[in-house]
Amino acid sequence: MKQQLLLALVLAPLATASADVLNVGGPNPDFNQINPAIATASDGDVIRVWPGNYDTFQIHGMALTVVRGDTSGLVVIQGTVRVQSLAASQEVVLEGIQATGTDGEGLILYGNDGAVKLRDCVFQGAAADQDVWSSNSHDGMTGVRAEYCANIAFTSCVVEGGNTSDVWDSWNQYSMDGGVGLVGTDASISSFDSEFTGGHGSSVYDVASYDGGDGGHGALVSGSFLYASGCTFTGGHGGSGGDAGWSGYPGNGGNGGDGIQAWQGSDLHLLDSVYLPGLKGYGGYSGGWYQGSDGSDGQEVSLFNSTREDLVGNARHLDVPTLLPEQTTVDIVVEGQPGDLVLLVASERSKLRYIAPAHGPLLLRSPFDMPRQILGYLPGSGSQTYQFTVPDVPPLAAITWHFQAGLIPSSGGLYLSSVRSGVLLDSAW
Repeated sequence: MKQQLLLALVLAPLATASADVLNVGGPNPDFNQINPAIATASDGDVIRVWPGNYDTFQIHGMALTVVRGDTSGLVVIQGTVRVQSLAASQEVVLEGIQATGTDGEGLILYGNDGAVKLRDCVFQGAAADQDVWSSNSHDGMTGVRAEYCANIAFTSCVVEGGNTSDVWDSWNQYSMDGGVGLVGTDASISSFDSEFTGGHGSSVYDVASYDGGDGGHGALVSGSFLYASGCTFTGGHGGSGGDAGWSGYPGNGGNGGDGIQAWQGSDLHLLDSVYLPGLKGYGGYSGGWYQGSDGSDGQEVSLFNSTREDLVGNARHLDVPTLLPEQTTVDIVVEGQPGDLVLLVASERSKLRYIAPAHGPLLLRSPFDMPRQILGYLPGSGSQTYQFTVPDVPPLAAITWHFQAGLIPSSGGLYLSSVRSGVLLDSAW
């Protein structure tokens, strides 16, 4: 069942706001690649990219929204995407990006005082380079590396560490470790409905003494805040050690990766999430007196001088279209528990405030640009689609707003939903 409501936007804050919309690819392209569009853009602009294959890009000290012009496919990037040096007043939104590192991470976030919001994205670290004769051999690479960042939010994303290949020819192949899904160092990270997976370590099938590779952790954080709602963290499997034959010493099995591993005062707040440790690799055999040692299975969550809060209850979900053209009707979907009272707010600016009684972080800065909307109660299915008519926006306006719902169970209390970003567009765009 759908309920139709008017999206009651407060437009006064937008009256003087305007931004360019730059098109990359698609039917009427301004550019054929993303980096030239970024070089032309100004703070607050929107870059609309049509699905296809593109070169890698970097955002350095600039507020930008990079979204798909068509949600039927992904924007595929071969190489590492980088966002760095955002001031506290600058925010970046990436939506619908699939980036796979060629010899590095899928995404690097570094030194950002401003918020970075990632929505419906896939980031994969490069697979291991195991060539003995290579000058650049390396383990599987990290999916997303975030360092010194004040406010990162993942919503409906997939993050994977790079995998390895099994070793069949030890003269030409190294045994390597799987990559970590997410690495966070001095970072504040909120994640909703997302998957973080470590890569698998190499198994050795040649007659060699190589140890099996270790599996990567789903997430590895140090000195960081990590909130997870409705997420899955999976450690990679360890590889098996090599069988060395009658005269040699066999290799040991690799260790399985942890779902989450936290160090140096990290602060974990976990709601309705799944943690799957990687399995150990087995030691090899020599055929004689010796046998390699098995590795160790990973742990669901490992804490080293860190804290963990397991929140009681179920995750709540919000879905808002990325593009919100004026005078169109759009569906906003809220999922929770039957009988939840749904409140919706929106803001042009972000701020991270963890609210323990609300079972999560509020990621919008108040006062909100859209006053609180009381949408009603969720039916027995726990899911409701609301139809909103987007009103007129100022001429040539292209404004990125962030939406979040608060859901009040019939028994009382409060749960904050996932956060979604959408672009309000004047019809001229």
